[in-house]
Amino acid sequence: HGMVTEWDYVNKVVSKGVDPSKITMGDLMASHIISVDPKTPTDKITVMMSKNGIRRIPVIENGKLIGVITSRDIIRIFKDYMDNLSDVIARFGTF
Repeated sequence: HGMVTEWDYVNKVVSKGVDPSKITMGDLMASHIISVDPKTPTDKITVMMSKNGIRRIPVIENGKLIGVITSRDIIRIFKDYMDNLSDVIARFGTF
C-alpha cells in the first residue's frame, strides 16, 4: 500500500527529466503512510501535518480508506470556527 501525490510526480519525474513511461506507481509512492481514524481530533491532525510536512492525511476505518483530510479542510474548519466565535462575541458586545 502507498500513496502518490502530485509533489511525488514533480519531484521524482518532472524535475529530473525522467521518461514517465519508464516509471511505475511503485517507484513514486510513499510506503510509510501517516493516517488517522474518523474520530481523530482536528487539532491532533493539524499537529501531525505540521510535524511531518504533509498536506493530506488518509482517513482509515476498519482497514479501508474512507476519505482524505487536507490542509484546506483544516483551514476551512478553523475559519468556520472563528466566524462562529465572532458571531457569539458580537452578540455579547465588547469587553
